[in-house]
Amino acid sequence: MRTLAHEVIRQAAEAAGLPADRVTGQSAKDNATLPRPRVEVQYLTETFARTGRVLDRRREVKAEPPVQRTRRELYTVRLPVVAHVLADDDAWLDGFCPAFVAALPRGLND
Repeated sequence: MRTLAHEVIRQAAEAAGLPADRVTGQSAKDNATLPRPRVEVQYLTETFARTGRVLDRRREVKAEPPVQRTRRELYTVRLPVVAHVLADDDAWLDGFCPAFVAALPRGLND
């Protein structure tokens, strides 16, 4: 799940104009020597919720007596991710942020 989230953020940042190697995990406290602009990704605690949502229903008429089988989704996972955009140039930051959000794929919560 974290790999997918990191890859999505890396692709969106690259589409918005940031080099791919500038997307990193959360750095140590002394990060003055790391190059800017960059995006730091922080993963928060995952939450699992039991759902029981129906995915599929099939009827088997060849069986005696006829049987109906139901497949259910058991859990959903929520992984909150925080992306910190660090830059020294305010003009670059004003152009990057809207382009970054627009480059995120549809179907993801923001």
